[in-house]
Amino acid sequence: MKYNTLAAALQLVNEICDAAIFMSGEELSDLSWSDFVERLSPESVPELVTYLKERQLYINEPIDTEEDN
Repeated sequence: MKYNTLAAALQLVNEICDAAIFMSGEELSDLSWSDFVERLSPESVPELVTYLKERQLYINEPIDTEEDN
């Protein structure tokens, strides 16, 4: 495993833990990937942001879907 990949994985785990600690259960259940990624600061988690950008996961536009009733 490359150093940057390991650093990105550790940064992701840290961000998930922060979300679990500082957000309410309701906030967590409403949290989308786009919302989670928007919270990331490139200055504090540079390897994670780079990793997500390389895999086109950093910007994720919401998708409108129609549900069958």
